[in-house]
Amino acid sequence: MRKSILVVEGNKAMRFLLHTILNKHYDVVSVPDGVSAIYSLRRNNDFSLIVMDPHVHDMPGWELVKYLKHSALYQDIPIVILSSMDENQLKSNAMKYSVEQFFSKPFNPLKFIESVDEWVMGDKVTVK
Repeated sequence: MRKSILVVEGNKAMRFLLHTILNKHYDVVSVPDGVSAIYSLRRNNDFSLIVMDPHVHDMPGWELVKYLKHSALYQDIPIVILSSMDENQLKSNAMKYSVEQFFSKPFNPLKFIESVDEWVMGDKVTVK
């Protein structure tokens, strides 16, 4: 059985790209905003990984990440962040919210997929 990944990305083209590259090995659910992400998580709490931009249209920056990391239901699902924010600020926020991995946009798809594979298979430890 293929493992599932939730992609939360407001940009339609980026969401399509992520869905396309991840769908080769995983079942992918792609959503455009925080409310849709929470709805998807409530319907299917069996996601192996969440890939997201922390700035979703319907929630203040990093609010969804904060919610997921403090939720007893979802805190064990690793989060990989993709963001176009300043790399120093991205790193600081990733550490603040205990995000497992982060990538700046534009990103290297090969390194991204390699990292996703490691997280989904459980071979990676949290980056600090």
